[in-house]
Amino acid sequence: MKKKGEIGKKLGIILSVILTIFWLFPYIYVISCSFKPGAEVIAVPPRFFPKVLSVENFSGLFERMDAFKYLMNSLSVSLISTIIALILGSLAAYAIQRSGAKLSVLLVILVLCLKMIPTSSIVVPIYELICNLGLYDTRIALIIVYAAINMPFVMWTMLSFYEGIPTTLDVPCLERFSCCAVINQYKCKDIYGRISRIFIRI
Repeated sequence: MKKKGEIGKKLGIILSVILTIFWLFPYIYVISCSFKPGAEVIAVPPRFFPKVLSVENFSGLFERMDAFKYLMNSLSVSLISTIIALILGSLAAYAIQRSGAKLSVLLVILVLCLKMIPTSSIVVPIYELICNLGLYDTRIALIIVYAAINMPFVMWTMLSFYEGIPTTLDVPCLERFSCCAVINQYKCKDIYGRISRIFIRI
């Protein structure tokens, strides 16, 4: 039995390696072609590895266009939209998970339905909405769209995360970080009292 189990594990590892190589093959070939000269890229028969490593494709890219600017635009839009989706999606998932209301199940189903909607089917309405708002050809439009598209995924992921956190931890955390605790810690009541007396005298 042990031998059969070891043989099954080895076969599983070999199959996983083969599938991984098969999946990574197109990406490796694209990377290899990026280091080929232009004539070698369209050569017949094609070669997987370049005869001579060349970076003319990368240098030509930055000479023909401002590629660095486009990269920075993509980086800033992706970072800001991801942060917005994480913050809003996490808060919404926490509210749904901890509410305990009957509508929470309906909201979870709604989140799944939003995730199943193909993006290509809502391109035209999004385009018209962006044009009507005067946000055409702006980064703000991309940030809003990307954040809205990724928010259902964030909510669904965070719902399962909050399920693993016991509700008994919520009360101490809320008490510690509540406004009353902060006021008592920094003695803001005395400060507010002194300020109010100053204004009364004035």
